[in-house]
Amino acid sequence: MTLVASALYGFVLPTIELTYKKAKQTITYFLVMEMQMVISFSATIFCTIGMHFHKEFEAIPREASKFELGQSTYYLVILLSAILWAYGSSSSWELLE
Repeated sequence: MTLVASALYGFVLPTIELTYKKAKQTITYFLVMEMQMVISFSATIFCTIGMHFHKEFEAIPREASKFELGQSTYYLVILLSAILWAYGSSSSWELLE
């Protein structure tokens, strides 16, 4: 599954760029950031719905209590991971221009 997701992501940026070049539309910074927001928001909603139906939100406190480095470190890791993923994905979208 991870390999398939990686392969699909590898096609996303070139495909979007090709689409806009064929449409002869200028790729502006605003357009790139708008695409990023739409894709990220859609992915967040999709994942949140899946986590809700599978009751994965209930597992977070349980996992935090079993985390070897402590609960506060567990939540810090989650927070920093979210921030770094947001930064990384927005950085990759800036490559389009």
